[in-house]
Amino acid sequence: MPSHKGVRYQITSTGTGEAVFGEETSAFFDLEIRLNGGDHVQTVRYQRVNLRDREIIAGIRYGVSGMQAGETRELVIPHHLAYGTAGVPGKIPPEAVLKVTATLTTFE
Repeated sequence: MPSHKGVRYQITSTGTGEAVFGEETSAFFDLEIRLNGGDHVQTVRYQRVNLRDREIIAGIRYGVSGMQAGETRELVIPHHLAYGTAGVPGKIPPEAVLKVTATLTTFE
């Protein structure tokens, strides 16, 4: 499984056109976030993400770099690129590894 800046990923559906990188203003993703054991955390549809800012966890920003519109990737994000040693009380345990299915719908 290839990796980028510590995030392992597998392309499960290829996309077309230009690839999205950090210099694009924003991109729109469908995201399904699960714990490493499979427990569902959150599903987000058509989420606007500014790839320059830190408004989303680093592991997702790193894992989606280079995606094309329509591409889907399965990301495995280590805890230090997700919610760290604190986690999110009541939702994500400390030091949790996340599995994220990310589909790039479009970018600007």
